[in-house]
Amino acid sequence: MSGSWWATVWSSAMETRVFDDTSQLAIGKRLAIRHKFGPVEFEPGAATLRHEAWTAQLGIRPLDEAAWETFCAVVASDAYQAAAVLTGELPSDVFGLSTEKGVSLSPERGRVVADCSCNDWHEPCKHVGALTAMVSDLIEVDPWILLLLFGRDRNDVVARVRALRAERRGASDLSPMSGSVGGLPAMNAHEAFGRTPRALPQSLPIVRRAGEPVALGRRVEEGIRVVRGFTSTATDVLSP
Repeated sequence: MSGSWWATVWSSAMETRVFDDTSQLAIGKRLAIRHKFGPVEFEPGAATLRHEAWTAQLGIRPLDEAAWETFCAVVASDAYQAAAVLTGELPSDVFGLSTEKGVSLSPERGRVVADCSCNDWHEPCKHVGALTAMVSDLIEVDPWILLLLFGRDRNDVVARVRALRAERRGASDLSPMSGSVGGLPAMNAHEAFGRTPRALPQSLPIVRRAGEPVALGRRVEEGIRVVRGFTSTATDVLSP
């Protein structure tokens, strides 16, 4: 399931690269399980967990417009990935393809800011740790949450990928074909749809009455009588 994979991207980054002190992350995870905090509030670039005694928040610096355009172009250029995204999925292969083009969807040190209104001196504190664990669980259910934390929601990405796919198809339709198919002369789609259709050939006249029945020969008639009547003559007909 792709959600589990994207959740691992999030939790692995938080536990190994984002924070210098990770001692409170495990404590916060146990705290979230025990107290069932929630709900987590999401907006582009931020996740917030509110409690009557404190408010914890994680902020992620969003990708810029150029990075998002690169990401959507990478998705649109691959038919399989584009089909998956346009149907609401977020396949794990997208991560590697976008990373190859310099766009990482993994939280990194310097891009993430943690804050909490409590008086705990740890950075991050256990409340941020609880929020981190809850975000991971929610990403497992809906991996598009990770993209929202980087600045774009699913509708934005799907709309841009669909537009790029339409542009690619339009350019392809208007370009001349390099050869012929099935022995027919080459013609691009624009010319084909612009042609005036030729008239259909004249249909054959409708038959007004049935034709005369065809008379069967004598030998054929006798054979039919023999087979249907199961007479002794059938033996003579069928014997070698």
